Amino acid sequence: MGGHFSKTTKQDAKVNDDRPTPKDDKTSGTNGQPARPHQRHVKSVAVIGAGYSGVVTAAHLSRYGFDVRVFERSSDVGGVWRFDARVPPDPPYPNERPQTPFSDQQPPPPPSGPAADLAHAPPGPCYAGLRNNVSTMLMRSTVVPWPAGTEEFVTHDDVEAYIRSIVNAANIRPLMSFDTAVLHVGKPPGADKWTVRTRTLRRDLDAEKVAGISFDEREWAFDAVVCASGHYQEPRVPDVPGLAAWKARFPDRVGHSRAYRDAATARFEGRAVLLIGAAVSSLDIVNEAAAVAAKVYQSSRDGLFDVPAAMLPLDRGNVERVAGISRFELAPPPPSADGGGDVQQQQQQLGDQDPIPGGAVHLADGRVLRDVAQVVVATGYVTSYPYLGPRLQRPGLPPAAARRARDRDVVVAADGVVHHNLHKDISTRGGRPSRAGGWLSSGEKEDVEDPEAAGRWGKKFHSLLGLDETFTDELLAWVNPQAEAAGGRPVVGPDDAWRARYRQMQRERAWRWKAEEED
Repeated sequence: MGGHFSKTTKQDAKVNDDRPTPKDDKTSGTNGQPARPHQRHVKSVAVIGAGYSGVVTAAHLSRYGFDVRVFERSSDVGGVWRFDARVPPDPPYPNERPQTPFSDQQPPPPPSGPAADLAHAPPGPCYAGLRNNVSTMLMRSTVVPWPAGTEEFVTHDDVEAYIRSIVNAANIRPLMSFDTAVLHVGKPPGADKWTVRTRTLRRDLDAEKVAGISFDEREWAFDAVVCASGHYQEPRVPDVPGLAAWKARFPDRVGHSRAYRDAATARFEGRAVLLIGAAVSSLDIVNEAAAVAAKVYQSSRDGLFDVPAAMLPLDRGNVERVAGISRFELAPPPPSADGGGDVQQQQQQLGDQDPIPGGAVHLADGRVLRDVAQVVVATGYVTSYPYLGPRLQRPGLPPAAARRARDRDVVVAADGVVHHNLHKDISTRGGRPSRAGGWLSSGEKEDVEDPEAAGRWGKKFHSLLGLDETFTDELLAWVNPQAEAAGGRPVVGPDDAWRARYRQMQRERAWRWKAEEED
């Protein structure tokens, strides 16, 4: 089973041949010897997700003769680059762990009601002003180049159009099942194939031409599965004391950045806006909010991926970076006739630009903010693959136990951050592929090195910040000898132009961080 494909920033690798075809012989390896596990017959492949990574993966697999089926729960390709003005349902408050995986025996019931289509395929996190923050030179695919004259930094519409051009160039649209959510992926004991259960939304017209919604479910069988459903499905909402109470009493005044579309629909004008988190999406929202808001606070805990404060539009005079948040305070509502709190009256009397009544945000440095009228939770996402079911994802398994797990059939996202292995055939060292039983010897398995000893636990476990080129070269050095030994062709990595631009990007990033430290 393939590992998770996150939003791609690298030029995709390619095989140095026009169109090799997978071998159909299930038993013979090279030189007439029995096939080792890595040579097992794989012909049919499911790809879950039709964003950049899913599309590029399907294009290459199809090009080299595999039978591919792509499942995409929305109605078109694009993934995180596909803009939808609708907003997704709110997550729970707090929300720090992956969803409980769906049971293969008891899939979730189909959604119903007027918002059934929204529940089936919630809109992604794309906002109107989204632009790539990695050069198009580094996001290019070997399937088809970007149009001549494309700038390095473009709109989400441009990226979405480019993804469509990959689909068209590879002629893979007929291989795609849209409006189709994957409910469960599993391999029954003793089975050779993976079972994939899907649910497809149908839009039907009744006798009076009124649109209705129905669902079809189906089971499929595949030799292999690629998980390309992305990181941006399950919003992370931290368990900050008092935040849930603010959300419960004033639900329209607190929301996750996944639901942000633009400053106008977010109703930032004239308000004091607080953003929790200081990574890239938060920076984008700060820039847009600063143009219309009375005040913009960006709360930072000096996290690993926080952008330098110097990148904020501080020259506007209404933007300020503040310390991390220790708690939210909320005074009781005014008394009602029955002696309780009149929450409804408090909500109705709240002016559009008024701060949260009786609200106070206590910061870690002791400062208290009392003018906050809007809160945007820009704290990222929980890594979750609910379709992997209770066997392949176990949210309740403590991280320490996950690291010691001997069952290599388990793909664990125990804490919503770390993937503990990609599959039984691949283990990891410090977040990188290390030794693979199915690739290097027929029975060998290697444990996962303790990442705490290397200081790489948590978010840093899978961080390749500044290491993309090295990681790609390590993968090529690992894969190509095995491919050649099996009679295959070597994979060609990024070209010189990609490497030159990547190194330039690293120098630019280092300069920005140095400038921030000097300030």
